[in-house]
Amino acid sequence: MSAFARICSWVDSCWDGKRNYRLLLIPNFATIAIWMTLFSRGNVVAEGVFWSAQAAWVAFVGWRWWVVMKRASIEQDRKYDRVGKFRLAREYWNTESATAALDRKKKTHG
Repeated sequence: MSAFARICSWVDSCWDGKRNYRLLLIPNFATIAIWMTLFSRGNVVAEGVFWSAQAAWVAFVGWRWWVVMKRASIEQDRKYDRVGKFRLAREYWNTESATAALDRKKKTHG
């Protein structure tokens, strides 16, 4: 498993409840410590690197959150189609989840 895949797996496990999501702040605290050390000299390049690293980490964690939430949404939609709608009144048994409707539209419209 590559380092990138391991980081993705770690971040995903923080978002899906296997670990505390606050652990995602650790890389930010580490870069803040480095930043404070480098800025004692007023290094403008270090400031740019620091803010770029912060923005990249936040964007990466946000992207992984979106991936985990999309995966969870699809799983819940499939569960609704298999089990959930049949626990409702009979008039809802012909309904479908948003994922099933989107899949059907993709199949019929190419």
